[in-house]
This record gives sequence, C-alpha cells and structure tokens, in this order.
Amino acid sequence: MSYVAISGKTIHFNGTYAISVADAITDSTGKAVGVGTGPSTVASGWTTQGHFSGDSLYYAKDSPIKTYSTTKHSTSLTLTLSPSTVIHGGTYSSIATLKDSTLGVVLASRTINFTATSPIVIASQITDSTGVAKASGLIAPDLAGSYNIQAHYTGETLYYAKDSSIKILTVT
Repeated sequence: MSYVAISGKTIHFNGTYAISVADAITDSTGKAVGVGTGPSTVASGWTTQGHFSGDSLYYAKDSPIKTYSTTKHSTSLTLTLSPSTVIHGGTYSSIATLKDSTLGVVLASRTINFTATSPIVIASQITDSTGVAKASGLIAPDLAGSYNIQAHYTGETLYYAKDSSIKILTVT
C-alpha cells in the first residue's frame, strides 16, 4: 500500500499534559509538529495524541496514543568564598549559585545548606532571583588554619540534589 503526504491540514493535539499544545499544520511531508511545554510534575505514563477532524476529501483520523515520561532535572551548585584567605577574626562570605543544568537557568527560592569544619557554622540561605544564596559577614575562627566549607541542595520533586565542591577557607 502506498501513502501520499497531505500538506496544509490542521492537526489538533491533546493528552494528559498540564499545558496545552497548539494546533499545527501539516508540512509537505504530511508531518505536523505540536509545540508546548511539558508538565511540571515528574511522572510516567503521560499521553499525547494527534487528531485530524477530516474534510470534504479525507476522513477523520486519530494517531495512536503515545506515552512519555517527565524526569527530574539535574542541577549544578557552585560555591565561592570571598575572600578565600582571611585574617583570624576577619569577615568573609560564602556564596552558592544553584542552576537547573538541564535547561541552563538559575533556581530561585531554594534552600542551600552549608557544612564546614568546626568551629565554623553557616546558617542556611535561600537563593535569590539570580540563583545565589549568600551568607555574608561571616567571622573567621580565631585559630589559624584551613577550614573546609561545602554547600548542599537537598533536591525536590523536580530537581536532583547537588553538593558543591569543597572550598578551603584559609585563616592566617
């Protein structure tokens, strides 16, 4: 059986996605590409289907139902100490930047936790609109030495957890 591509026909899409997909027109190969935003929920078994309603020349036809899954996005978390060398009792900042590395966008309003070599304690911070969580005005320990500091994002429904690399605060 031979098939002929039909161009210029409207295809309507529907399924179990949270955001609607706009109707599309078939191209010279008979293909229509529906564009929309995927659901913001991680799940499997989402469905989608294309529908041609028919016209005076062609019968209505539905495509097979296709299933797909949405997955968590990977994240990146970078940590900067400013300055990274400080005199005992001096001040420094611990600056973490969180990004959705799947889409390459920053993640705002997320909690970043910090761990450090004792006696350093850094309170959790919330990322701002640029993805930055900054703990500033931190006081360096009185004892000279090297102190490890690391930032942590625990992840959530849509994003994987991530730990930054360990940075060293040198106290002189």
